[in-house]
Amino acid sequence: MADDYSDRPVSRASLMEIQADREVIEEGYSFLDEKLVLLAQELLRRLETYEESRARFRELEQAAFGALAAAVGRHGLEGLQVYPPQGPPGGRLRWRDRDFLGVPLRDEARLETEEDGERRPAVRPSAEAEACAARFGELRDATAALAVEAANLRRLLAEYERTEQRARALDNVVLPEVREAERRMGERLTESEQEEAVRIRLFAPGPG
Repeated sequence: MADDYSDRPVSRASLMEIQADREVIEEGYSFLDEKLVLLAQELLRRLETYEESRARFRELEQAAFGALAAAVGRHGLEGLQVYPPQGPPGGRLRWRDRDFLGVPLRDEARLETEEDGERRPAVRPSAEAEACAARFGELRDATAALAVEAANLRRLLAEYERTEQRARALDNVVLPEVREAERRMGERLTESEQEEAVRIRLFAPGPG
């Protein structure tokens, strides 16, 4: 940006314009620096939530596999495959949208399934099969919550990296150039004013 100021006339007005630009850029850098702090805090908070969700997922995964082993032991693999499901497959993932410094985040994620009429009764019902279905239903819900938290982390991290890049550009490139242009303009203005003062003394009419 220093080259953008090189063609400006040497004057107090030009110096004030450069100073005003510098102040605006410094304010922008301060804003980005504060934004980085807030993003880092939210990242840490979200990371803690993600770790909790992942730990919960692992607990449910182990419970589901244990329930599956018990159900297979009771019905056999083929018998369990024809066991009536608790509900229809799939569902709709719902959440509450929230904006954080321009980053769209999702809270309170849950997977909603639609009821599909009455459930077909099992030929050989068992507590093991019912428990297996329930554990995998919980695991499905935990998977949805974990996926939403992972997406939140990716969005926050991407915004942090963009903001950090912009802040570094201002601090390492733009601000030094503007400050250098301000320094040079100040020096040129001082020299111009000194030259003008010398001319005035040289060409001032002497005493009558």
